[in-house]
Amino acid sequence: MKAKPNDIDLILVLRHDASLGRELTPTEYRVQSKRMVKKEYGFDILVSVPNSSRYVERLDLFCQTRPGDPWLQTGRKTKGLFRIDL
Repeated sequence: MKAKPNDIDLILVLRHDASLGRELTPTEYRVQSKRMVKKEYGFDILVSVPNSSRYVERLDLFCQTRPGDPWLQTGRKTKGLFRIDL
């Protein structure tokens, strides 16, 4: 675990019944737009639906530690995730 992490990895998981083809409200757009989230909050966001192949790939990616990371203070090859259900 890094003593001072420098980024946040965020996956926004949409409900299965989310209508992806409809026009978004300004608030919905602001939390789903990679560009807006980066500009507003300074971190990257990836949008997925639960249990899709893209969702599983992203979870797997974000669970991995970076080999050779000089800041890594553990021998673990995986890291934990924090989930918030809204």
